[in-house]
Amino acid sequence: MAHKTSIRHCLAPSILVALLTTFPASAQTPAAADGADTTSAAMGKQSFRSYCASCHGAEARGDGSVAEHLKVPPTDLTQISQRNNGEFPFEDVFQSIDGRKPARAHGNRDMPVWGDAFKMTRDEPDEAGVNDRINDLVHFIKSIQEE
Repeated sequence: MAHKTSIRHCLAPSILVALLTTFPASAQTPAAADGADTTSAAMGKQSFRSYCASCHGAEARGDGSVAEHLKVPPTDLTQISQRNNGEFPFEDVFQSIDGRKPARAHGNRDMPVWGDAFKMTRDEPDEAGVNDRINDLVHFIKSIQEE
């Protein structure tokens, strides 16, 4: 019997590791996903201050210091969900920030193509890093939505 018990004790951690690495983060419990979203939003807030606030404003209302000099006023980012029937269009916002693929209903490309800009920085030399940075920005924008 001792042999069966030791095999079971050896296999249990292996099975647990396999299960944890097989299921994506989206399959985590809501509390775990919320924690990841909060961390991502905090990282996104830092990027927002560096790259977006000059146009969109410190409070993301479209009133940044250079907004008055732009042909097209920046969007009030706190109202995206409200303009979308209470739903936050995560993928559309991601594509709009990235800018390397045409976004549905985005219209003109007046905003910088941040996907390319981030890829040229020393901080994000690969596609995964660029996507992570944009993902963080989108989580931040999602976190500031007003009802």
